[in-house]
Amino acid sequence: HDEARAAIDKALAVGIRDAAMLYRAGMIAMRQADAAAAANYFERSLAADPVSEYADAARRLAAQARGEPFERAAKALPCGSAARC
Repeated sequence: HDEARAAIDKALAVGIRDAAMLYRAGMIAMRQADAAAAANYFERSLAADPVSEYADAARRLAAQARGEPFERAAKALPCGSAARC
């Protein structure tokens, strides 16, 4: 996951504002148990496209990453677990 996160961070550093990529970056951050980064990526995904196919999940996951125990937030993923997303 470190390599995937580094690759996404590199792409985002050049100014890419893609809701799907930001959502995936949030998922990677969740897998790495980095709740603050996950919430940030999910919120940026929403800012990039508030009605994307990822918007509902990003909204829910951002709130969970900010306020609930991180393990419980990961179990609430729309795909059933962080391992399958």
